[in-house]
Amino acid sequence: MSEELRNEIVRRYHAGQSMRGIAHDLQISRERVQRVLAEHQQARSGVDPAVPGEHHPRPSLLDEYEEVMRQLLERYPHLTAVRMLEELRKQGFTGGYSILKERLRLLRQRPVRPPVERFETAPGKHYVKQNVMCSNSAGPGALSRGPAERFT
Repeated sequence: MSEELRNEIVRRYHAGQSMRGIAHDLQISRERVQRVLAEHQQARSGVDPAVPGEHHPRPSLLDEYEEVMRQLLERYPHLTAVRMLEELRKQGFTGGYSILKERLRLLRQRPVRPPVERFETAPGKHYVKQNVMCSNSAGPGALSRGPAERFT
């Protein structure tokens, strides 16, 4: 795309023409118009367009309370987000429940689950283990609940 066409897109946009109208008049796609305008905005703001995926997160309200949160979680590992919010509010936290809950999810240590042990039977055999209702010899209508195991 020529520099002249880029300048024409930017000039028309700043004159108030819509992106769709610019794309229609210049016979190019709307996506190309959006891309040219985004590149122009990045160049004016000083952001390096060569690094499109670079993201600088904003500071969080919880950043200054993270150490306190870690200490509370160390002392009380099953502390709920509501109770944590109460403790942080006593120390001056002004944020909300949602942001706290998301940060707690990141801070909590998840236990590593052991792998599931598989049980294989010999070919032609099928092992069934399930909880079933079965009759009991204690009398008519008496039932017991328990595991039923059998090879079929």
